[in-house]
Amino acid sequence: MVDKFFAETYLNEPSPKVGQSKPIKITAENGKRYFLKTEIVNSTKQNAVFFQELLCSLLAKHLKVPVPNFAIIELEKDFIEANAELMFSRKFKPGLYFATEEVNDVEDNLAESISLGVNNGLPKVKRTWTGYLNNVSNPEAYADIIAFDIFVQNCDRFSNLGNLLIGSESGLRKVYAIDHGHAFGTPNFDTAKMKLLKVNENPNYDEWLLNQFRRHGGGFTFGPVFQGMQNNIDLTGNNPFCRIIDSIEKISKDELTFILGEIPEEWTISGDQQRKVYLDFLSRQRLIVKDIINKIVRANLFSNHTGGDLLWNESYSNEESSGIQ
Repeated sequence: MVDKFFAETYLNEPSPKVGQSKPIKITAENGKRYFLKTEIVNSTKQNAVFFQELLCSLLAKHLKVPVPNFAIIELEKDFIEANAELMFSRKFKPGLYFATEEVNDVEDNLAESISLGVNNGLPKVKRTWTGYLNNVSNPEAYADIIAFDIFVQNCDRFSNLGNLLIGSESGLRKVYAIDHGHAFGTPNFDTAKMKLLKVNENPNYDEWLLNQFRRHGGGFTFGPVFQGMQNNIDLTGNNPFCRIIDSIEKISKDELTFILGEIPEEWTISGDQQRKVYLDFLSRQRLIVKDIINKIVRANLFSNHTGGDLLWNESYSNEESSGIQ
């Protein structure tokens, strides 16, 4: 079950600016600090943001892709009325919100400076960005995140420097994937989205998806975040994608159904119909990710690859696993 808490205290402190839609910071009843997202971005409601944030966070947790701890936070009417800034912003009303737990010692200032430099086309800063991703305690996460983003069709992360976070866990520098609201193509669920989530039924889907990553990344290399991650992936030895691809391919329909059932009804537009659209997409997508990784390798987008196809452990199979972890 997803943790659910009431908000107790509004912390009027600066929140991370890079890669987040101006979240607010609160203390919950469990005494921990959380960042709460809003569905309102540039005065427009994005009606699938909470649904997709929770879905992707649950999938990431199941697949052992590093994401911050998360919870559902309920804002009560009294809480909002007691904080004039929230009441007058019109972005927050009583109800349930997706929240990520505060990570220790987040390196916001460096990340923001790098982001400004990359946006201004400074090559030295691009090198600094690659260096910023070095020396983390979980470098295997980069292959996991790339495969995961293909699985959930998240074309946004590879070009958005705010969607990776470097923080501290037990004194060790660690990378986390954050902000999944733009996965599955768009942050909304509507007729166009239902059509989009059937695109992986098409025979030319692989090339279509690769072109989406190129378009979002602004060029052949998929963008600066992909570049920084791939520079820290070692393809000279064992295939670093084997574990995550195995986990993705083995996730069963029952497990996906259970995960989708964790999403609050009020975060859906059409209830079980919406869940089924995502279920069908993910059930197909899980068996496509390996092929797309192979095509990215063949396109020479990994600088540490010496040539030829990746070797995949034959023990990995497409047989579905059973049981919920």
